[in-house]
Amino acid sequence: MESIIAKGKTIKEAIQKGLELLNLSNQEVQVEIIQPEAKGFWGMGSKEALVKLSKLEQILSPTESEHDQKLNDPHSMDSVLHSSIGKAWVKDGVIYSQPSATQFPIVTIAEGIQLYKNKQLVEENQTVIVAGDMLETKLVEAIAHEETKWDVRLDDMKLTAWVDVEPGYKVVQKLSDIEPSHHIVLKVEEQKEVYNHLQYKEIARKLDALHITYGLNQVEMIKAVETLEPSTFEVAKGAAPKQGKDGYIESKTNVDLQQHLLENEDGRIDYKESKTNSTVEPGTVVAIIHPPTSGRSGYTATNELLPATKTVPITVQPKQGVTVADEKIIATASGRPHFSYSGNRVMVSVLPTLIHEGNVNESSGNIQFTGDVEIEGEVEASMLVEAEGNILVEQAVNKATLNASGAVITRKNILNSDISAGAHMILVIELSHMLQSIHHNIEKMSALLKQLVLSSSFKSSDVSSNNLQPFIRKLIEKKMKDFPMLVKKYVERIKKEETNIKEKAWSEVGVELNTLFLTASTHPVSLDTMIQLTYKIEQLCQRNKTEVTPNSYIQIENASSSRLYSSGNILVLGSGCINTTIHSGGMVKVNSTLRGGKVYAELGADIHRAGSDSGTATFIEVPEDQKICIETAMEGTTIKVGSKKHTFKETIRQVTAALDPSGRLLLE
Repeated sequence: MESIIAKGKTIKEAIQKGLELLNLSNQEVQVEIIQPEAKGFWGMGSKEALVKLSKLEQILSPTESEHDQKLNDPHSMDSVLHSSIGKAWVKDGVIYSQPSATQFPIVTIAEGIQLYKNKQLVEENQTVIVAGDMLETKLVEAIAHEETKWDVRLDDMKLTAWVDVEPGYKVVQKLSDIEPSHHIVLKVEEQKEVYNHLQYKEIARKLDALHITYGLNQVEMIKAVETLEPSTFEVAKGAAPKQGKDGYIESKTNVDLQQHLLENEDGRIDYKESKTNSTVEPGTVVAIIHPPTSGRSGYTATNELLPATKTVPITVQPKQGVTVADEKIIATASGRPHFSYSGNRVMVSVLPTLIHEGNVNESSGNIQFTGDVEIEGEVEASMLVEAEGNILVEQAVNKATLNASGAVITRKNILNSDISAGAHMILVIELSHMLQSIHHNIEKMSALLKQLVLSSSFKSSDVSSNNLQPFIRKLIEKKMKDFPMLVKKYVERIKKEETNIKEKAWSEVGVELNTLFLTASTHPVSLDTMIQLTYKIEQLCQRNKTEVTPNSYIQIENASSSRLYSSGNILVLGSGCINTTIHSGGMVKVNSTLRGGKVYAELGADIHRAGSDSGTATFIEVPEDQKICIETAMEGTTIKVGSKKHTFKETIRQVTAALDPSGRLLLE
């Protein structure tokens, strides 16, 4: 066997020199350490390492071959041990080795690992393991970690409390497992270990600090401290109030004229088969009056009382042809029951029907009737038809006026005429609409003034918060130039309709608006003054809010150069409208073309085709909480949602216009 003795500062260096001299690899030699290196003290007594390297013979003896048969059996213990002879390996963070007389495993140390051999730090990045060496490792890299995050939150009504938990974690470093080998390279791997340090008592203390004591859910609290996933737990639940019901009347007859209009196979109204009235006889129970039912109070998760909304009775005003007895509305005459709603008030009548066989002209005179009116002919120029109930006209309406408390239905052309349905509510609807725009602007102004009053520059100034009039004028001049015109229109309308306005509050609000925003008044104005005014406007509009009922609407085939006003819906079923003004307290639906004119629809607009090829100006407006749908919007069509406006410069199809939550106009 060919052998040499090599020396070096370290065993590794000595082995490497020997291998170079023999021109062999680690696997082709047997290594015997004669003398390990010794550093000495300050260089004195130091020794170099001495190793003996012998070239291995390739031919095995017969006894060795027989032994190898056992080693080739993977289930043999000899096989397991022999497979690791002269090798090192890593298992579960521990370094194992089995040096032999002929082979010493070599360990290379990666960055971030400190290796201690026999309690001495190995300075080099590589070392040889001999029998009896005790090896330990230390991972020097910092371990990342994140603490458990959690919080308790309540909804706006304080009805429900949740615990949001985001468990913490730490990054644990360990030695990577390595299979047995003559030469191993130590490596580090990272494992993320999730933990949740939240304790039940911490949640209980936080809930107590927030006064959350009602409807506690201990099961969910336990889940919160055990979770290892980001989760939300409902730890307390209040009891929502059960709302009562306002008083109402239950109709016992079919009074909706629109429900009697029958459609043919094409989806159009079949007027010949339609019935236009539903009559009752004296003594018939027209409706039953139901009193309000009280609700039930609830409690927040913080054990605060949540009272149920106060309920109000329905106020019934019996008119012509009815009486009230034992909470029942009873007919005293023959005719059609008629209900007119305004908030929690309702006027009930039983109206007769007047059938006019010819044209309404100078020969017949105007028609003013307390009941329904059916006209089989035309309504000619300069003629007036007024009805406490519904109006039905079989032929054309030309330069005439139709006023109905209920519905207006025409089956032919309308030319240069004024049509109104629910006439007694139209003024209230218009005033409410004007005040809503004013209310929105005053709220915006109040918010800006509040920011100003709370600013440090204002507090340090000599200006009193009780007299903000100069700042109001400045705001209007710089940011709200259109606001004075809104106020002026309202004030002028109030003066014009003074004799027709029954509730004085409309005029009182007009006086305040005029004083604050249209005159050079020196009367002091505070932020509280503005807040009280917005509250007064809000209450006035709410008190006079009109329900859109099916028995107050306009339904026509087409109209040209006319004016249509309805407290309910307006339906145009035929060829459409040309240069016509439309004002609806409900929704506006035009099945064909809307060319020219103006439309205002309180509950939204649905138009098949708006504008014309020649760019005729056509205007469609809805409140900020409604939308406009147009199948085809032509050039020159202008839409307005709330205060946001858009004019189409080219033809656009399938348009839906509405405001997003931030108040921007979206066109889809």
